Amino acid sequence: SKLQPYYFSNGYGLFRRMTGVGNSHPRRQLGHDWGYAGLPPSVVERPEIILKVELLSPSETVRELNFRWKPGDISKMPRQVAPYQPRLDWQMWFAALGSYHHNPWLVHFIHKILQGCKPVIALIDEPGLVSGAEEVLQIHALLFNYDFTRLNTEWSRKIPGTHLITSESESSDPGPEPENVDNHRGIWWTRSFDKDYLPPLDSSNESLRRLLESQGFHENMCLLSDEKCKLLSD
Repeated sequence: SKLQPYYFSNGYGLFRRMTGVGNSHPRRQLGHDWGYAGLPPSVVERPEIILKVELLSPSETVRELNFRWKPGDISKMPRQVAPYQPRLDWQMWFAALGSYHHNPWLVHFIHKILQGCKPVIALIDEPGLVSGAEEVLQIHALLFNYDFTRLNTEWSRKIPGTHLITSESESSDPGPEPENVDNHRGIWWTRSFDKDYLPPLDSSNESLRRLLESQGFHENMCLLSDEKCKLLSD
């Protein structure tokens, strides 16, 4: 590369892969000369596990579970984590890089949500489940690739497949408006479905029970009181 003499840092392998900075598989097929001035743009595709649930109450609603920190709802602004490290959301990030075979804890986590275990549910942002107002019937784990949306600029328009949004003020370089411009502000993420991470599971699933037993997870009671669960969920 002509810019090689000017490099002063390099991406650290593990975290470069985890944050998804680089070229995604579909975009690699488009060749190398698709960035601004022929340079590769900043592409972020972060793998994320999304838990899609079917609720027994109210009225068999299907929706996604909300976590406190990790990406999920595309309209939810990323939260500042530092100097803390939310352990569950961090582990979900690692799990998205592999399969459930290497992350049996995640299967156990899903099982506890299906059981209505309040200390476990209190770790995520679901007050309705903690209070008992909602009850989970089935959970389906899906894998998505997340990317940031970008303002409609000349640089961003050079990135194939990116999702553009309009800025608050008129751009000094509007150019032709591509088809992938979203006029609704406040959309922080765009995502594309990759594959099923786990098939739909319910608490009566015999394969789920056998898998947990083979990994040393056995039936046990939730040990925290309702009062402590409320403190966790606040």
